[in-house]
Amino acid sequence: MTWIFFNLSYSGKGLGKQSVEYCLKILSKDKRVENFIVTTSQHAYKFFEKFDFSIIQNEKNYWGKGLDVYEMEKSIK
Repeated sequence: MTWIFFNLSYSGKGLGKQSVEYCLKILSKDKRVENFIVTTSQHAYKFFEKFDFSIIQNEKNYWGKGLDVYEMEKSIK
């Protein structure tokens, strides 16, 4: 999963949570999937921590000045 965007007028209505939960539910059924990887930024990594994703690496200014990359992982097992 990478970059989930919604119009700001929908902020706080649970759409991001529903989107992540849906993806996890569908992908968890596939026996070939052992873990989930999320690529996000310093602006959203705390959101993914709520779903038990852990930071496996990050790099400052990856996408440009002031926009860091956070790679996160969640195991199915």
